Amino acid sequence: MDNHGGGEDYKSVRQLFRIEIKLKGVDDQKR
Repeated sequence: MDNHGGGEDYKSVRQLFRIEIKLKGVDDQKR
């Protein structure tokens, strides 16, 4: 299964994206 690694990578990328959105939301609330 070659695309398994890609799936894992995509998962971590999505996680980072979610954390970024969370931080952005907190930033918006602070303003």
